[in-house]
Amino acid sequence: MVVLVQEFAVRGDLYGMQRALRQRLSERQLVDLVVAPLLSGLSYLHGRGVCHRDIKPENLLFTHDWRLVVGDFGASINVTQERAVTRAGTLEYMAPEVERCPLKVLPGDNKDKQELAYTTAVDVWAVGVLAYELLVGFPPVVTPDAAVTAAAAEVAASPQGPGEAALALAAAARALAHSRSRIQRNDPDAAGDAAIAPTAADATAAAQAFLAANASCKTLSFPASTSAAARDFISMALAERPEERPTAQQLAGHVWLRPFPPPTPQPHQQQPSSPPQQQPSPPQQ
Repeated sequence: MVVLVQEFAVRGDLYGMQRALRQRLSERQLVDLVVAPLLSGLSYLHGRGVCHRDIKPENLLFTHDWRLVVGDFGASINVTQERAVTRAGTLEYMAPEVERCPLKVLPGDNKDKQELAYTTAVDVWAVGVLAYELLVGFPPVVTPDAAVTAAAAEVAASPQGPGEAALALAAAARALAHSRSRIQRNDPDAAGDAAIAPTAADATAAAQAFLAANASCKTLSFPASTSAAARDFISMALAERPEERPTAQQLAGHVWLRPFPPPTPQPHQQQPSSPPQQQPSPPQQ
């Protein structure tokens, strides 16, 4: 019997917090609660050759004092000891180079194909997806359904935020991604998804064509209130070519993660340079 003992994260996972809030995190909340501590943890792991391979809201937990804990290392691999050539992780957060790996039947499959090997840059991609999802309200999911992506861009640009429309859209995108994943695994339970993609080959070809046409940081849509620094951070993390992505340590020094300046007081809120003069007391009768 194997017993796993880990720190108790009393506040649950990021996914549960996201659902409870039912609204986007502010940039300050996103940086302080999630992105900065996550990159710190990934920098530690990557410095030791460990690639997590399944960064997503469900695997990010919080302690009672809101300290971030990275969990579920079931898909992790030490890339200094073993060639990473497995399509592992969760499809929505899976980097393009991971998704390109053929499905394996035996553990040793793909190990002789050096051109398939990927690096810890796949975790950086997942950070970009995660930051976009928490900032916009849904992930930048690449699916064969261009209509869903177009609708996502429209909702993202809405100044009202995601609301119910985005929640429904996110659910649809997740369902499409899950269906596509089951079809690619030749899951017999996926027969009902034939309307989306009749065969695994068709699904893969359609996804690859859509990816080539649309999956670029240049096509990402952000709410108008999104800062230029946040857009730059996410676009860098979601660079299509892994060698063009910064490392986790480099991203940790990005300007977006630096302390936010205090808000500039409005003219009517400006404080006088000296204390107000005390009014004279009324004369005593």
